[in-house]
Amino acid sequence: WSDEFGYEQSTGTIYTGVAADPLESLSDEVSAMKRRMGGLASQLKGIYLFAGSNLFKKLRFNPSVRQLVQFGVLDPDGLVFNREINPAFSYYVLDSVTVVEMTDDFYGIEADKGFMVPVFEKPLSADQASPFSNLVGPTSRNLELAFADVVDFRIYSNTDAYKNITLSSEFSMLPVVFRPDLV
Repeated sequence: WSDEFGYEQSTGTIYTGVAADPLESLSDEVSAMKRRMGGLASQLKGIYLFAGSNLFKKLRFNPSVRQLVQFGVLDPDGLVFNREINPAFSYYVLDSVTVVEMTDDFYGIEADKGFMVPVFEKPLSADQASPFSNLVGPTSRNLELAFADVVDFRIYSNTDAYKNITLSSEFSMLPVVFRPDLV
């Protein structure tokens, strides 16, 4: 990708030591991300930091973060995750960045590392470019549906001669990242 388009995935460091100020280094990374966005920053809806378990805890329980909560600079409700909204993941909001704990090795995020991702509003028109997009194609296993309207996801059922029902689902969407330097 970098050979063809000249963009490389960006990296940064969030300092979480006892003497460090993790909020400042998190803010520095967010500012750097916004600088790379240029005009796309106006379409920014939010930022998510998918953090390994150690990074998640070090940010949440850092003494300077606790002090900011104690003196009312940070909202204490932001550091408590709501299990009713999303029971599968632990998360909190730290200075407008949603930090999500990633404990499963499936996602490839190590315990002391994180992956910060911007979330954009939908473009108002097709003339506006988005750094992330989805390519959607027709479903392919069922020929009748392959010629139907193209949709992201489809569920359908078939009944055989013995009245057995088979449920099938197909996901025909391919996410594409045009700007890996924003992630």
